[in-house]
Amino acid sequence: MLQESIFFKKKILSCAFINHPDFDLNFPEECVLKDDNYDSFEKKVLSILSINQGEYLSKLSSKFDYIMKTDFNFREQLENYEK
Repeated sequence: MLQESIFFKKKILSCAFINHPDFDLNFPEECVLKDDNYDSFEKKVLSILSINQGEYLSKLSSKFDYIMKTDFNFREQLENYEK
């Protein structure tokens, strides 16, 4: 769901409480919470919410491109598929 949210240009927060490489989704640190306490959660959420959407996307879009391509042209892909 976090990857889909990136595609739709939504703000995300990945709660990575299990410190294991299999669960490392490689999200930018600005969007990851590793401490499992309320104070850290509140601080991270307020930090993400305080950034306006345009600034958030400009700051993180290049990092998100490694996770999921966000400039996907559905029409073009469907036309190529039909050929």
